[in-house]
This record gives sequence, structure tokens and C-alpha cells, in this order.
Amino acid sequence: MRVALTGAALLLVAGGAAADDAARLEALERRVNYLEDELARTRAEWHAAELRGDDSWSDRVSLSGSVELGHYGGQSDSVLDNAGYRVWDARLFLDAELGEDIRVGSKPLIRNLGLTAEWNLVRLGDVVNDVGELYVDLQGVGGSSWLNLGGTRTTA
Repeated sequence: MRVALTGAALLLVAGGAAADDAARLEALERRVNYLEDELARTRAEWHAAELRGDDSWSDRVSLSGSVELGHYGGQSDSVLDNAGYRVWDARLFLDAELGEDIRVGSKPLIRNLGLTAEWNLVRLGDVVNDVGELYVDLQGVGGSSWLNLGGTRTTA
């Protein structure tokens, strides 16, 4: 009788554990389904925002610069005989993405259109104030994954 009672108790415990496992699995499946739906909604919102063009100009344009300065000086026979601080180089850089997926009707023309510009304020210690480099980049010409074109204008 003792063995029968022990067996019955084990069956009850095992049955309760199985019910607990089934309930936990069901709760986990509900959670996974919720998260998958949330991910799909988020991706749809991102895609809709991309199609509307909700990105700001700061997402497409980068402005930076560089400056070299120092204290220069030498003896009377030196090229830099007058001691002092000088700006040796100062430039501004602009990188801009001008467009994506440019088409005529359904025909793809350009996948990405970009512009890079360098404005020289001071070069080699002299104020020059001119365009140092201007570069236009056409990626994915004609819908191709391998054909890119670029054009540049550089000052000497």
C-alpha cells in the first residue's frame, strides 16, 4: 500500500509539473508572437518613414574641418625668421548625399548621388580662399551593381 501511495503521489507531482511546463510554454509562445508582431510594426514604420523622406538634412550632410597652426620662428637667415604663431593650413570639408534611387519612370538611373567638397581657407601659410576639390559620385549607374562614375575638380 505504501508503494501504491508513493506512486500515486509521484504521478500527481509529475502531472502538476507537466501542467506548469505547458503553461510556461504557452506564455513564452505568446511573448514570442508579441515580439515578432512588434518587430514587424517597427520595420513597417521605418520603411514608411524612408518612403516619406522623414530624414533630416543632418542625416545626409556632414560638415567638418581641419586646422594646422603652430609657433614658427628661426634665426635671421631662416625662411621663418619672424617668430610667432601662424595658421599653416585651414580647410572645410562637406560630404553630402544628394539623392537615392533616382529613376525616370521605372528605369533606374543612379542608385546614389553624392558630393564631396573641400574649401581651402589657408594653404601652406597663405590665405587662398578657394575650392580645393569638388567631387561628384554617381553609384549604380543604370541600375548596375558594378558601374560607378565620378568627376572631380582639383586646384593645383
